[in-house]
Amino acid sequence: MSYKRRLLTCLMVLVLLVAATPLSSAAPADPPQVLVRIWLAGSADAARLAGAPLLPIAHEPLPQPYVLARSEAAGLAWLTAQGFRSEVLDQDAAHAQYVMADTAAGYEATFADGVLLFSDTSRALWRRPATASPPTNHHTWTLNQPVRLQPRAVAGLPAAITPIPMVQEIIDQVDLPRLMVYANELSGQTPATINGQPYTITTRHSASGTPVTQAVNYMAERLQRLGLNVTTQTWNATRPPNIIAEKPGLNPAAGIYIISGHLDDMPSNGLAPGADDDGSGSVAVLQAAEILTPYNFNATLRFVLFTGEEQGLYGSAAYANLVQNQDIRGVLNMDMIAWDGQGGPDMDLHAKSTVPGSVSLAQTFADVVSAYQLNLTPVVYNNGASNSDHSSFWNVGIPAFLVIENYYSDPGIPADFNAYYHTANDRTQYYNQTYYRTMIRASVATFAHMAGLRTDCYWADLNCDETVNALDLAQAASHWSATAGQWNYSRVYDVDDNGAVDVVDVQRFAAAWGWVSPG
Repeated sequence: MSYKRRLLTCLMVLVLLVAATPLSSAAPADPPQVLVRIWLAGSADAARLAGAPLLPIAHEPLPQPYVLARSEAAGLAWLTAQGFRSEVLDQDAAHAQYVMADTAAGYEATFADGVLLFSDTSRALWRRPATASPPTNHHTWTLNQPVRLQPRAVAGLPAAITPIPMVQEIIDQVDLPRLMVYANELSGQTPATINGQPYTITTRHSASGTPVTQAVNYMAERLQRLGLNVTTQTWNATRPPNIIAEKPGLNPAAGIYIISGHLDDMPSNGLAPGADDDGSGSVAVLQAAEILTPYNFNATLRFVLFTGEEQGLYGSAAYANLVQNQDIRGVLNMDMIAWDGQGGPDMDLHAKSTVPGSVSLAQTFADVVSAYQLNLTPVVYNNGASNSDHSSFWNVGIPAFLVIENYYSDPGIPADFNAYYHTANDRTQYYNQTYYRTMIRASVATFAHMAGLRTDCYWADLNCDETVNALDLAQAASHWSATAGQWNYSRVYDVDDNGAVDVVDVQRFAAAWGWVSPG
């Protein structure tokens, strides 16, 4: 071989060796991520963690307060430097999904594809593959959202509830026959009229396409006819949107209060009536809007229906993240409120002591039940379950609580969970109708107290602007011929309280034309 050929061969080999050698400037591999449990020794520790290089995914008060967080090496070093006691639960958090189970309710969850990381008298934590489908069991939830640890300012609530005659007037208008019409239509047991055409809603599963879209249309139409500002929020282009209906308050400084339920249901295949879960809560939101819209409140009221709840609270998580910087003072979430197989009538209120204001709101509900002598036995849980849309608001620090039937076993009263949960037999025929109406009456009364019902407006001054003018008269006239039990009837317009808005009522509004507040 000639000298030149040998030289060319050596150069070619050298080029190949250089090409095969990793460059020092290549992007490094992602740093390893672990799951760490951080024990909180004092009430200020959670706020201290808010500035740490960590991703908190859970904040639990029992058996001793702790935070679960995804962390890299910098986060672990920060914890050590700041004197926090912690333990690494999983060395490979980057490829994991974490599912928390509610052991306080006496339920046990197992996952064939999972590893149990810990279990105590309150919670169990499972590690599953990141690609696993989220669980749909009502006693478990996926830790898939970051949790706010810096507390928000909390608006004060009355220390005690004094019955208000106007609130009693409001809850007396909760109409069982109309509730059942809506519940039967929403669960597909009778055809509904949607966009002027008959349609039977066979399922409201979030991936069902046309049926769940029709369910969204059904609710949006009925909220829009109340004159509310109705919008939707698309959180996934292939899934149905959330529905938000708003009634502005009289005092912008009084904040915003939300009453909610979830519109989607289970099972994922075939018929899915979802009458209790959560047709009962969705219909309650609709009737709350119908009854409360004619009244005036200091705060702004929002009536919200979420989708994607059954797949992992996706709709409410998207909404809570969207509004977390708004002045939202409280959320009352209703999920499964029509089943009572024992005639208790026991029911549960799930709050979170690690979220300021949450327990106070739940206690307000219990106080309302007592003040208005409603036939319910509420039990407040300060470390409630996170398996419904209220917990999306907990994650961003907004006080919220869940209204639900007898989910936990209470002292002397066994748990009474719906026997037809997530089956094709979750139908209205299994409602305890008296219990259902009472649950809605309690929820509506609580919401009225939360939002600051105005009782000082002149009776004919329907928008409480200190004058009776053409707007007030037109509003009253638009309800002409409405009778008790119809969606457009209200005691606000039925001045003589004879069960109908008739010519006598409109004449009385006309006679008040020109009134001006003496103040």
